[in-house]
Amino acid sequence: MKLTLELMPSTAWLHSLHTYLTTKAWSTLRKKVLEEYNFSCGICGVTTGQLNCNEQWEYDDETNTQRLVRLVMLCQMCHLTAHMMERGSITHDVLAEHFVRVNGCSRQEFEAYYQQCCEEQTRREIRDDGGPVLWEQDWGEYTSLLAQEGSLKQGYQWENGYIVSIGSRKRLRKLRSHTD
Repeated sequence: MKLTLELMPSTAWLHSLHTYLTTKAWSTLRKKVLEEYNFSCGICGVTTGQLNCNEQWEYDDETNTQRLVRLVMLCQMCHLTAHMMERGSITHDVLAEHFVRVNGCSRQEFEAYYQQCCEEQTRREIRDDGGPVLWEQDWGEYTSLLAQEGSLKQGYQWENGYIVSIGSRKRLRKLRSHTD
């Protein structure tokens, strides 16, 4: 399968390089990936239109760790399809048709695969006791970029292998000193 579905658990949304890196750091990284993919979609090969730098993650369900394994350039349709993001006139049917065309499979095969991915996503969002599954990020080869001075957006800081929101850490310290 060339195009796969990447249905991230909602509890892991917004934890991305794009979220944390400065515009300059993200643009430099994106340009490198664009060049690596020869300014084309890494799935269908399209060279026209918007190209998105997409993060591909692997999940360790035992440790609740998601590991960033690579960045890949995707055209708008492959990107929307990979995440099954319906937007405006781009409906589930349009995304399914794109998946079927790129992978050369049947609509029935797509729907079975989609159902399997939805079940996996739900399992990765909700613990057996009904609470949310909280995912720890392993940034893989991009860890050194995140740890580099000046790479993180204002309000974030790299501390002991984690991205820390400066505002929330200050609030946490205030709460701790209040209870002492």
